[in-house]
Amino acid sequence: MLVDLTAIDAAIILSGASFTVTGSGAEETVTGSANGDTINAGGGIDTINGGAGDDTVTAGEGADIIDLNAGADTLDLTEATAAGDDVTLNQGDGSAVDTSGGTFADFDVITGFSSGTAATNDDLDVTAAGNGTIQVVSQNNATTATNDLADGSHTDADAIRDFFNDSGMTFGAAAANDHDIVAVTFSDYTAVYLVDDADGDNVVDVGEIELLAHVDAVLVANDLI
Repeated sequence: MLVDLTAIDAAIILSGASFTVTGSGAEETVTGSANGDTINAGGGIDTINGGAGDDTVTAGEGADIIDLNAGADTLDLTEATAAGDDVTLNQGDGSAVDTSGGTFADFDVITGFSSGTAATNDDLDVTAAGNGTIQVVSQNNATTATNDLADGSHTDADAIRDFFNDSGMTFGAAAANDHDIVAVTFSDYTAVYLVDDADGDNVVDVGEIELLAHVDAVLVANDLI
């Protein structure tokens, strides 16, 4: 089954209408609209593109391919048998904070993620968001203990900036405008950031950080591709 909500009459889309799609147990392709859709894919090996808008996606059983696209999306990967879902994050999934004292918002929230090295574990594809390095670091990776991160501080722009600049990580080493991916692991979740060291000086400002996603698992390097 192919469901493409982008083909719906423009007058309906512009009205702000959202859609609910419920799949079957078969292999399906679902493309969301520009609004906040609800997609329940069901079983089968499905291909899901959320489209723009703040979507709610339940992937269901099977090794699904999911591109959350734009918007602050909520994705549930819970399944009875882990099958190796592939989830794409995109630049612009979250929002940067231009000034100190800000809070990251509008990021994706992913639950039911199966972390690990087995073929049946899930993958987080960040190649569409970043063209630089991929780093996975612990919340306690700062050189100075006072710059380590507490659980729940992943949306604090100043705390994240200070942590990045005190963690011995390298940004912008290849060239200015590299988009590096940093996954910070907390006690029972991971926050995935895009870092755009626009001036290539290896000093990160709050406006150069974007929180892409909150994932309810402690990710390992093999989870990010």
